[in-house]
Amino acid sequence: MLFRSRFIDEGGGESRRSIGLGADYAYMVAGRLLTIVDTRVKRMFVVDRGANTFSSESFHSLVSARSMDLDDRVETYQDKLKAAGRFAPPGLEDPFWIETDAGMTSPDLPRPQLGRTPVPNGGMQYRYRNESVARFTPAESDVSEAELKNLFRLIRHAMPIHPDILAAMAESKKVPSVLSYAWPEGDQLVEAQYRLVGLRRVDNVDYPLPEDAVPHIAASGDAAEFIKGLEPVLAAAAAGTHGGGPRTAESYRNAISAEFEAGPNLGTVLTYVEFISNFGPRVVSCPEPPDPAVKCRTIKEVIDRAGERDNRVRPYVTSIFGQARDPDRVVESWGKLNRDGLNNAYVMDIPAANALTLGGPSDVKRARELWTGILNSNAYLGSVYKDIGDHLMREFDPAGAWLFWDMGRALPNNTSASLLDKIAPFEQKLVEDYPDYY
Repeated sequence: MLFRSRFIDEGGGESRRSIGLGADYAYMVAGRLLTIVDTRVKRMFVVDRGANTFSSESFHSLVSARSMDLDDRVETYQDKLKAAGRFAPPGLEDPFWIETDAGMTSPDLPRPQLGRTPVPNGGMQYRYRNESVARFTPAESDVSEAELKNLFRLIRHAMPIHPDILAAMAESKKVPSVLSYAWPEGDQLVEAQYRLVGLRRVDNVDYPLPEDAVPHIAASGDAAEFIKGLEPVLAAAAAGTHGGGPRTAESYRNAISAEFEAGPNLGTVLTYVEFISNFGPRVVSCPEPPDPAVKCRTIKEVIDRAGERDNRVRPYVTSIFGQARDPDRVVESWGKLNRDGLNNAYVMDIPAANALTLGGPSDVKRARELWTGILNSNAYLGSVYKDIGDHLMREFDPAGAWLFWDMGRALPNNTSASLLDKIAPFEQKLVEDYPDYY
């Protein structure tokens, strides 16, 4: 389904906008910008057709960003209200506009008292504090239920309409012939309005994502530059071409077994940690009961034997388990480790990079330099993708976090899936808490 609207912006200027609806997507063309909400892949694409670039962001990161913003503003609202005592202090953000901007409601904010006034042709005008904040007039159409859901999902992602009002509009099960919404700018409310011009059924077409558009990093601040520097490595890893392709589990097991028999050292321990970082603990675990046909040594066996021969093993192992408990000590220990004779010394940098972002003061720049070096050496280490995603989430950058989490889960042979298992319950919770965005 394709329909065209006359758009009147807050300054009174007019333009034409098109919205396309499919069974699992919706898109809007506004000038040079094309916004696509795709429920099949659960991503939103924004294409700048003038610059021929596009960004792609997970629904999960978009919803998480909104949720984090809402929580932060609610906390600020409550703190200011508590400090002011009986009367609301000047400059206190109105809960209605907090929820409108975030696109979500909070149980910690008072529910808004909305006025509703019927308008001609079965429409409704919504008022807040005696001012019009939205208007919806339905139009007859043969839009399917799935297409209609995608329309309101697009509106929810793209337009600042209070969730309570948008829910009431969606209950009509109609497309809008008139849709207006307002938001505050300074001391004034400004309004934008869509007026339906034409509606027609177009079957068997997909959304118009240009084939030659160049990706644009959807991350905030200096994280975008960090990610941009890794783009060639990430692309090669996703294609399975970096470093000649991912190493097999059998290759790791054979190498560890051979080194164990010859006399293991710190390099053997690092190979084992790299094996775990690549495949996750479930794949690495030796068969129970032992299988003579499988060459397998436990991590404990390797550490104990290597520790007898190489005095670097114990300090390194301590650093692995101390990342969260005592990150400053981990960084100190890491800086003293001797790398002589190690062709996989970059594995030692994995706990150090984490510790550098957790200690005080943190050194994010140095940590990112280490992660860049690690991935340039071995781009298939799922645990590193998880670590970087976790770091970016702590930096309040959900877009960057999900980029790395999704990349980690997309590595060839799905080798790193088990390392990212904890992300799935987090995503499921977002879906359960905010189903209208999915």
